[in-house]
Amino acid sequence: MPLKAQDLQTFEAYKKAIRASASQIKDNTPFCLYSDVEIPDASKKSHMLRPFLVVGSPATAITPMLKDLHGGRKLSCSGLCSLENGKIRLEAKSGALNFGLFKSQATIFKDLLGKDILIPAAGGAPAAKPADVKPDPGPVETINTPYGSFTYFANEKAASAALIKTLEKVLENIEGASDDGRALNAAYDEARKMEKALPNASVILDWCKKADRASADEARQAKMAYLIFDEFRGKLSDLAEDAQDAGQSVSAALDELNSQKLQDEADQLKAKAEEEKEIIEGVFKVVKLVVKVGEALVDPAKAGDLLMDCADYLVDIGAKLATANLVQKAAQCEAMAKELKAAAAAARFSQAKDRVASLSNRQVQAMNLLKRAQALVQSMSKVPMKGFDETTKGPFKFQDLEDLADRIAEVRDQAQDIIKESRLAFDASGVLIEMVASGKWKSPKLDDNKKILQKIKDEAVNIGKMAGVRYHECGPWLASRQRVYAQAQEAVAKAHS
Repeated sequence: MPLKAQDLQTFEAYKKAIRASASQIKDNTPFCLYSDVEIPDASKKSHMLRPFLVVGSPATAITPMLKDLHGGRKLSCSGLCSLENGKIRLEAKSGALNFGLFKSQATIFKDLLGKDILIPAAGGAPAAKPADVKPDPGPVETINTPYGSFTYFANEKAASAALIKTLEKVLENIEGASDDGRALNAAYDEARKMEKALPNASVILDWCKKADRASADEARQAKMAYLIFDEFRGKLSDLAEDAQDAGQSVSAALDELNSQKLQDEADQLKAKAEEEKEIIEGVFKVVKLVVKVGEALVDPAKAGDLLMDCADYLVDIGAKLATANLVQKAAQCEAMAKELKAAAAAARFSQAKDRVASLSNRQVQAMNLLKRAQALVQSMSKVPMKGFDETTKGPFKFQDLEDLADRIAEVRDQAQDIIKESRLAFDASGVLIEMVASGKWKSPKLDDNKKILQKIKDEAVNIGKMAGVRYHECGPWLASRQRVYAQAQEAVAKAHS
């Protein structure tokens, strides 16, 4: 990089520019050497450089720039330079080189240039550059892939162990995604065949109107169960909200107390509040568990065990609330806060008292709904709609719709897993491409390696796109089958109403 006039205005600018020029030295790069030049630094302190060396620019460009500087500024030598084993090799074309000066000031020149200057043997110029001899990189290792042979140098195996492991994992992911993709398409085709075997929605609804009375009663019970399940799930959500709100109110009250400089009397109040907060947090953990179980309440035929689990959790919550007397504790905290004239904290404790009371009421309501749901499920002697399938002979069975919905849901879940798997392969192959392109993973066939990795990346994109299409197809498809099922069940329920 040639020096400019501004690069010689301060010592700092010269040092920065000459180091940049030295970093870009190639064969036959010009240099020039002057007897001595004095350059001021930014604080006006003078630096005498003897000799004064410039690399990357010829003397015809540098000499005019020195006219405003002090020192002898006499051109003593010019020529060409290059790099040899990481050192700067100077070859004079006019004038003479005094390597003694470079040797005595080796530290200074290395600090300026960032590289050593090659000092020849006594009595002569640097020896002629030897012919470039490329070292033998050693044997080559190969990883066979469906996309070609991936190669790297054996002496890089230890250093590249993590990269090799990543490549093997990518190949495993893409192979797994490919196999899963074939299974996905097979399951999708099977679901389409099942769809074709079913009559259309209007035929299904007409046939459901012919249901016998027992099937109609069964459908009405199932419908009632679904409604109670929905109401129960809603009550559980309310329960979780009350528990969370109560905990937040007590936490906010504690924050208010801690922010005020109260006397020691506040310590007893803080201890009570911490105890109440801990109990509420324990209740909230159990509430989250029962909410999760409640979310799975969909099919009355499979609800028995789930309802028993819900009952266990709700009984546990009720016992915790009854034993802890949380409403009374919150009221006591509110009174103590008022005595300490901590109005904001008292207001928070009042909120906590109301929310804990609501929490207790919700628990009782949830238990009542649970008992109704259990009684209804127990009274259903058969799986919902199984009676219709057994007694109503014709072209339609509810079981066929259930089987189709299950298969569509299975295809959708498979597609989601494949999307995740192909994304992992895509991301990891992209990282490997960067490592190969940057030369960090050396190979006798870099271009071939990049092509192999690009093929893997492209394959991951194709598999992911296919799975994405299937996933988005299955959502509306499953919803439509579920609507038909609900409409058919409603038609059966109305058959003898």
